[in-house]
Amino acid sequence: MEYRSTNDIGYVHFQGDLVAGVGSSHAVQLSGGSTGGLIQPVGDDTSISLSIRAKNAGTLNIGSATSAILNLNSTIVDLQSTRIQIGDISTTGLQAVDRYLVQIDTAAMPLGAGASGDTVSTQAGLTTNCVLAITPHATFSSRYDFQAFCSTATELRIRLTNRAASSFGSGESSNRVNVLAFMF
Repeated sequence: MEYRSTNDIGYVHFQGDLVAGVGSSHAVQLSGGSTGGLIQPVGDDTSISLSIRAKNAGTLNIGSATSAILNLNSTIVDLQSTRIQIGDISTTGLQAVDRYLVQIDTAAMPLGAGASGDTVSTQAGLTTNCVLAITPHATFSSRYDFQAFCSTATELRIRLTNRAASSFGSGESSNRVNVLAFMF
């Protein structure tokens, strides 16, 4: 490797690994090699945790400043991975979480108490094994119950059931819902 630090304050170059904390039962090793750099915990135990943290309210970024794959601070958790597993019991990793804003046409809104109808839209990324949560916008009437499901890939169905005895009222001609999709 030809790269050398040019820091005018001073610098140190090591040919091999750097290991810190050897006086403890666990240490941290900083390595380099032909496949890239590596930071890992080391010690005699089979499994050792590794914690990385920022100071106080500082932000922890993993990746470059412009394209961090992990950005953690007090208000944001941004995980961009092909598989996220929360806990060690789950056998199915969470692939993605996405939000869709869906406009519901008044023609799909059922009239009369107990009537129900479906509105269908195409939403990229949805699959039949998604878990969906739905929330109407504040302007949407409280007279409907909602159920969201994906009948085929990318096809979002929202079933509306009218709880009222009358048709929709004024101000309900532009109805939107948010759908939160958990994809496995």
